[in-house]
Amino acid sequence: MLVYAHGEVGKVNKNKLLGVVYTPEKIARFLVRWAIRTNADLVLDPGAGKGVFVFEAIKRLTELGCPESKALDQIFAVEYDKTAFEQLKRHIEKEYAKQPDRNIITANFFDVWPGAGSIVLPTVDAVVGNPPYVERQLAENADKIRSLLSASHPDLKLNRSTDIYGYFIIHAADFLKPNGRLAFIVSDTWMSMDFGVAIRDFLLKHFRIKAIIGFDKRVFPKVLVRAVMILLEKRAEGGEPYDNQVAFMRLSDLDLLDRLEGDLYPGKEIDNEGPRVALIQQSKLDQFIPWTIYLKSPEVYLKAISHPRMTKLSELARVNIGVQTLKRDFFIIKESERRRRGLENRFFEKIILSPRGTGIVVDSRKKVTDVVLYCDREKEDLLGTRVLLYIQQAEKTEISPRGKGETYVGLQNIPRIKKAHRKPWYNIRAEIDRRCKGPILIPRRIYERYAVVWNKLMLPANEDFIVVEPKDSRWIVPLLAILNSSLTEFFARVVGHMYGGGVCDLRPDDVKNLPVLDLNTLTDSDYVNLQEAYATFLSSNGTDRRKIDEAIQSILNLPEKLQRDISRDYKEILEVSLLTKRTI
Repeated sequence: MLVYAHGEVGKVNKNKLLGVVYTPEKIARFLVRWAIRTNADLVLDPGAGKGVFVFEAIKRLTELGCPESKALDQIFAVEYDKTAFEQLKRHIEKEYAKQPDRNIITANFFDVWPGAGSIVLPTVDAVVGNPPYVERQLAENADKIRSLLSASHPDLKLNRSTDIYGYFIIHAADFLKPNGRLAFIVSDTWMSMDFGVAIRDFLLKHFRIKAIIGFDKRVFPKVLVRAVMILLEKRAEGGEPYDNQVAFMRLSDLDLLDRLEGDLYPGKEIDNEGPRVALIQQSKLDQFIPWTIYLKSPEVYLKAISHPRMTKLSELARVNIGVQTLKRDFFIIKESERRRRGLENRFFEKIILSPRGTGIVVDSRKKVTDVVLYCDREKEDLLGTRVLLYIQQAEKTEISPRGKGETYVGLQNIPRIKKAHRKPWYNIRAEIDRRCKGPILIPRRIYERYAVVWNKLMLPANEDFIVVEPKDSRWIVPLLAILNSSLTEFFARVVGHMYGGGVCDLRPDDVKNLPVLDLNTLTDSDYVNLQEAYATFLSSNGTDRRKIDEAIQSILNLPEKLQRDISRDYKEILEVSLLTKRTI
């Protein structure tokens, strides 16, 4: 049997293992009312929990004219956790004096199939629910789940890091009749992360995407997820792809859901307090571009990046992630620790470890307190050195990688280090020299403060930075000015993925596609203005970038309304970030 997660209940929180996050009633009611259209609809909840969707579905069917005694027979629900399942059964028996043994079942959803298999349910008119929020590293048998889903969807290329709810979306689609509706609330990670490319592609191919609805604050305050509701209609097999307008909405309050029931697709914002809505043609959606931009600031972002003097950062510079050691506490240590152990200095290099401990300019080796193992020599060439003893000790150490449930003897036997094919296994010098040194460092994770670092010493950077090397060395200072501007921060927060705690995460591809002022279009006067503005920025220790913003505005000459809209959306994104941080 497949299970969603593994671990010992008691040692690890059971709800976390099973991905249990209970749904606010308002959300369940809205999703159910949208998905169920007639009193004859068959309904499926693939992760029923304590039954909030089941009971809302009964109410909806009876409102539409279905007798209450029959409504329960039209609802099918699956729940993996036996405790929650028994609670649900008892609640149904108490409320409706009926035992739901035929259609309310305890099973793993991936053991259940429509019309075939050991556990069979029918195809339905509506699928509703809140799939489990299991952390990827806790997911068990994910390879087997992917294999099962690939059998029914041969063109599906699911990433190994796919969250469990992604598998739920795809498997639930198999239970839907043509034109049936799927209404889920899920984490928003699929909209911007790499594993979401396959999910976005699947939705574009198999559904009319009616709406994606996000929230200005976390819906689940005790869980580090940001949630979105997805409203989908299944395309008939072999039918033409849909090209309807997709409504991307952002709600400031759950009470606004009541205002959407009569008009799901307002052509404009209802009012200043109402939903922020962007209507995008489905054919214009690209699975390779993060869809979060359409929730955050679609109109402003799309207008700004279409400016003739804007381009992608990758057109001006080489962009790479900093060194990914795969075992940081071995490869990176404090300089003081290196000295205490007597490890030879010639086998180490200073490394810029974290944005938090780094100023806006790195120009002093003494102030850099971390070092990285910088050795490409074979062990036989290290005889008599302390570094050899350090490496040999690591080769005997027992390691239990988080979430794997397995123990390995020796760092060299950790699967991800073996897959890196380093020769010898501890040699990251080649990787560092190839792509981890550059004059400009962009933090991968943005908190309240955003600052791009000038790496004057060209020291290697850790994976907490994106390393930027301009194609023309004369562009270093102007590009530093541009990347430290409010406009670039705005773009970064739009394309980045926001995690719980108010953290905005940037992937290398996000940074490569970051819209920036095209240095090829600048005049000599523009260069001078940017350089002087950056000097002012440095003199303020990174606290005053008004001169930079003024210089960029002078070059772009953006319309006043667009400037106001950028300022408004920038402030809103920051407010959402701060609110998310405070709700932990």
